[in-house]
Amino acid sequence: MAKRKTTPRPELVWRSVPSGYLLQQLGISYSTLKRWKKTGAIIEGIHYQFLPGSRTNILYNLDLLRDFIACGGNSVAHQRSIELYITSLPSSQAA
Repeated sequence: MAKRKTTPRPELVWRSVPSGYLLQQLGISYSTLKRWKKTGAIIEGIHYQFLPGSRTNILYNLDLLRDFIACGGNSVAHQRSIELYITSLPSSQAA
């Protein structure tokens, strides 16, 4: 029996972007983003991260936040994407 050709699964890309670009791409306001952070709807270290040595320069995970919006803010539905993101990090890879 001949072996079937399998297409390799494309690697996931997680883009970190500044707030201005994020707001434009998602069509949300800065106050919405600020509220999500304040209420814990989005998680530091997952959905956004501060640049080293700064508490004002922040990069946001565009793809996770798109998924967050697509899930309607439902943390249970969004959890799978968070898990995929975490397992894709170099620190999660086997040595």
